[in-house]
Amino acid sequence: MNNSEMSAGTKVDKSGTAEVTTSSHSSANTIVGSCGSPKIRPILFSMPMVKAILEGRKTQTRRVVKNEVNGYKNKVTKQSICPYGCIGDILWVRESFRAIEQDFGSPRYEYRATETINTFDKWKPSIHMPYDACRLWLRIIDIRFERLHDITSYDAVKEGINYWNIDRDAFEGGELIADYENYMWRDDERYEDYHFPTYADPISSYMSLWEKINGTQSLKSNPFVWVIEFERCSKP
Repeated sequence: MNNSEMSAGTKVDKSGTAEVTTSSHSSANTIVGSCGSPKIRPILFSMPMVKAILEGRKTQTRRVVKNEVNGYKNKVTKQSICPYGCIGDILWVRESFRAIEQDFGSPRYEYRATETINTFDKWKPSIHMPYDACRLWLRIIDIRFERLHDITSYDAVKEGINYWNIDRDAFEGGELIADYENYMWRDDERYEDYHFPTYADPISSYMSLWEKINGTQSLKSNPFVWVIEFERCSKP
């Protein structure tokens, strides 16, 4: 979905303040333009999502709008400012890591998302990652806000969900179909034989991922979310 397909957009002036505008084709809200000189901000990603970024599968992220307006939380107005930045800003990714001390020079860093050798060194949470340990930088190319449940199938795939092609002869006439991961699935007696731990559509898969990260109540409340689209870039 591009900007021209959206019925409501939100422009950002140089101070970063959103100005709501409307058109006639959809109900999403898009932020266009930039906020002046690019800024660099941190953003946290889980291990599966770091893998998805590295593999080129994840180019969007959704984060709950935490604005409070007149006592009401999760509201968006024309004064709302996206805390993650503006188009053109750079996000440096915080992920689970550990520092390996060396005899000379600065420490070497390892990352849980891609490290395959087990050692006794403990992994540190992503929130504690210093800038010097960062290996992933993302440039914001689009920002908008919308309700969580307004996500499209196209955007659900851009969120980096896992999917596979599985031959299910008994159910699909031997056709290869895409199955999308059910992130809430557990390997137990409820799932046997033809009960696959997957969904046939990407939206259900993404909603299970959201529920796993943010909880059932967040999923049910259908909050406003910032939709941040990005591309990988070099270290600024």
